[in-house]
Amino acid sequence: MLLKKRNTAKKKFKRSKNSNDEKCWHQLNEEFTEAYVKDEINHLEGKLHRLVEAAEHRKLRTTWEIVSEISGKTKNINERKMKKANGERIGSVKELLEEWRDYFSKLFNNNATENQDLTIEPAEHDLDIETVPLLQMRSKTQSAN
Repeated sequence: MLLKKRNTAKKKFKRSKNSNDEKCWHQLNEEFTEAYVKDEINHLEGKLHRLVEAAEHRKLRTTWEIVSEISGKTKNINERKMKKANGERIGSVKELLEEWRDYFSKLFNNNATENQDLTIEPAEHDLDIETVPLLQMRSKTQSAN
């Protein structure tokens, strides 16, 4: 909400060039910055609380995951493993999502033309499987028991 107010005040000042509008914009910008810093501190304090709790319960894996998260040393494992269809590495989540979209688009949107023959050739030989209706097969197994 504060972000929206600040952006509206900025637009108003840009249109009017009024000093009162400029003061209002700067005031809202300061409030927004303070709120952002406060939120950032609360977020880090929450991580610190989780870190202390994990350490007290001797959950070393969780402890080190949080330490790595805070230090910025974690990376999404999936991003490193995935490659584009052309073999290039995927560098961001956005690229990963685009690659998946393209993959499924090609998979499900078969753009076959009317000239293409889409008939399936028959198998070379039949497999030895039961072909009676399901209800008859069920009654056979019940009578055998």
